[in-house]
Amino acid sequence: MPDLGRRLAPSGIQLPGLPARELVPRKRGGHLLTLVQAATCHRHQILHRHLRRDLTHTHLLLHAVRKKLDQGQAT
Repeated sequence: MPDLGRRLAPSGIQLPGLPARELVPRKRGGHLLTLVQAATCHRHQILHRHLRRDLTHTHLLLHAVRKKLDQGQAT
């Protein structure tokens, strides 16, 4: 009877913030692609966090531009 209740952890644990070139592929395969995708997702989250921080400034700037365009069309 196989022991299905216990799973083994992956042998190589890498942090997702590491550059892809520092990741070492395992002989069993499969782990490298997952780590590269995790690193890409992590960078995507960091980028959007920085953009959200500047969202208020961007919104105010676009609002001012829209206001000037609306005034120009009204005359």
